Amino acid sequence: GEEEDSLAGVTDPQQLMSLGASYKKERRFKEAASAYEKVGEIDKKNPDAPIQLAMCLMHTGEMERADTMFQKALEFYDNVSKPELWHALGQLYALQEKGTQAEESFNQVQETPHLAADVHFRMAVLSCATSNFDKAVDHLKRAIPACDGNEEGADGQELTAADIWFELGDVYTLKGEEDEAELAYENSCRSPTSHVRPTARAGAP
Repeated sequence: GEEEDSLAGVTDPQQLMSLGASYKKERRFKEAASAYEKVGEIDKKNPDAPIQLAMCLMHTGEMERADTMFQKALEFYDNVSKPELWHALGQLYALQEKGTQAEESFNQVQETPHLAADVHFRMAVLSCATSNFDKAVDHLKRAIPACDGNEEGADGQELTAADIWFELGDVYTLKGEEDEAELAYENSCRSPTSHVRPTARAGAP
């Protein structure tokens, strides 16, 4: 394929990791996966390649292979905390509708500053799935101060305070608390960051 051609002759793991990151940013997940796969073949001790590969496989719908790669990554890290690993693993479990495992994974990183807003947002979505709206509200309220406007959102876009307030409005609506919902929607409109994305599944790539 075309991605194979662009990788032909590239044998430096660092260069391949950079290529993979570029492809991933452009949402060219198949090409990115090929780059990360090649890193794994050349540098079997590289702990980041299987995490990145797993995340690309989630986007291409290859859940079982993604799961295998995560298990491989966990072996590398000997289960010590690697925030990006737990964050991604939580997304995989959410996609597989394994709510308990997703929550356990997200719990590992909810205090990690650069991931906190996104993690709390995803945990709120998981809570809504089990109709635990009070818990969802709690997570969203914790996500707002953690959101500094540069989080990677579930759809690859930045997660903004406007998104979180809007989601909070939806949750209050589900709870039947119209006044609170109206206030949250107003805050969403007033938020300096304008883009509001539709309600996302907790694992949406």
